[in-house]
Formats: sequence, structure tokens, C-alpha cells
Amino acid sequence: MLPLAPVHTAGLSAYVGITIAAALEGEITFVGAAALVSQGMLDPVAVIASGAMGAALGDQFYFYAFRGSFGGLKTRSRDSGGRPPHTRRPEIPQPRLSVR
Repeated sequence: MLPLAPVHTAGLSAYVGITIAAALEGEITFVGAAALVSQGMLDPVAVIASGAMGAALGDQFYFYAFRGSFGGLKTRSRDSGGRPPHTRRPEIPQPRLSVR
């Protein structure tokens, strides 16, 4: 069995890079980071924490960036009834039930 390199051989920049890359494209980053963790070059807890933080920051960024851009589409396609015109249900008369 080969001796593992000491953990924490990478500096803070490696974890900042994982955070940024996880915000942009996380899957490829985690495969590479997992390989470095298995070789003992990165701390597994720090990789998980920085990857989770990057994924959360990326999701929030994209949500708020596109929220304002596409918000007008929803109001333009709706009529006063709250449904888009192509999905409105036709008016169907309801039968009256009389109780005698």
C-alpha cells in the first residue's frame, strides 16, 4: 500500500476554485476534486463544503439574474382570468339540480 500524501497540501486557492467552478459547472469539478481527495491532496470536508457553497451561490445567482429578464413574459401572456389564452377552458353550462 502506498503512503498517502499529507492532507492540506493545497492552499486556499484550490477551495476557492472549487467554489467558483461548482457555481458554473459542478459535476466535472467534483470528479477532479474527488480524485485529489483520494490521493490525499485535498481535505474531503473542505471539498464538500466549498462545492456545496458554490452550488448554492450559483443557483441563487442564476435565479435572480433571470428573474427580472423573464418576469415580463408571464404578465404579457396572461389575460385577466390568470390563465394564458391558449389554455383557457371553454365555458360549460352547469346543470341545475332541483330538490323537490
